[in-house]
Amino acid sequence: MRRTCGKAITIVGLVTMVGTVNLGTAEAARPTKPTSTTVTTTVTTTVAAPVTATSTFSMPRGLAQVSTNPWAAAQATAKGKSLGAVSYVDGQVYVGYGDWDANTGPTHVTSWSPQSGAWTDHLTADTEAIDTIRQIGDTTYVPMTDPRANTADVARSGAWQSQPAGAGTAAFEHTFDVAETADGLWLVGSKRDTGGALVMRSTDGGTTWTESLLVPGLNNRFYAAAVLDGVLHVQDLTSAYRFEDGAWVAAPLMASSSRVHNTVSVAGRVASVGYFTAGWLYTYDGTTFTQSSETDWLALTSTGDTVYALRSGSVVSSTDLVTWSTVSRKVPAGATSLAVGGGYLWFGTATGGLWSAPI
Repeated sequence: MRRTCGKAITIVGLVTMVGTVNLGTAEAARPTKPTSTTVTTTVTTTVAAPVTATSTFSMPRGLAQVSTNPWAAAQATAKGKSLGAVSYVDGQVYVGYGDWDANTGPTHVTSWSPQSGAWTDHLTADTEAIDTIRQIGDTTYVPMTDPRANTADVARSGAWQSQPAGAGTAAFEHTFDVAETADGLWLVGSKRDTGGALVMRSTDGGTTWTESLLVPGLNNRFYAAAVLDGVLHVQDLTSAYRFEDGAWVAAPLMASSSRVHNTVSVAGRVASVGYFTAGWLYTYDGTTFTQSSETDWLALTSTGDTVYALRSGSVVSSTDLVTWSTVSRKVPAGATSLAVGGGYLWFGTATGGLWSAPI
């Protein structure tokens, strides 16, 4: 485990920050969610759940579109149609979509079967978008990127359900990521109503949650939960922290921007890419971060000891986040997300299409 000389932070109330930060994005400038007397956007989508297919689906031999997610395709905005998350879990391909700038929703947790070629609607989640899908042990977690009400912060598999992290109510304005360490289960994002970058912790497998770290500030958020050498690291607009030996301590920055996602860890390093569009690849070794010179990195995923990255026009892989090898020079037009599993690369696209290519 790498350590820095940061002093322990006693989390009694809040970690004080000075100044006001303007992100300069449409989402950052978005006003407080409208009350029942002020309506900004209304999108109603009715999609019948597909009937489970009885025939066997034949996977294509090369790069090809295998399906279109009907819930994403029915969205009213271009961003809403985009599959911003793809995850391969136990023979099923889960996807996320939605537009939290346009305040759409609810959003369906759905998966596609390579065996039957059918979609399954697991849960209607009261969130404007699903941008992250995480598999931790036997459980699939879906953070509520932008909860539409104050009823839930995360959805989880098993008997699929949505649940709040607060005392019977949602704790987050935005829930961006989930992770697990020996110290518990973690949710990160921003605090509902009052704002500030927030970490919630559960030591009973997600049944109950407590506030672990809150750093106030205008539009201050923790976008990623990075686990390095078994220790949770988070970064907000100006600072980074890690939970070490039962306390939060100051840590080095993991990237030049806090707005990152698809965080993966391998060989003593953490990697992440920009949240909204193609951009830099960031790698972090616990002491310093490195920023790529290229700005075409779109998505990251990992399986075993290998990290796969979607770039504009190619898929590459690495076992150390330093040396990268080309896996494929063919990707679908408008590819936005990547998963690996079952012997295939899985791509989500900007128009709701799900594509595959054998590895």
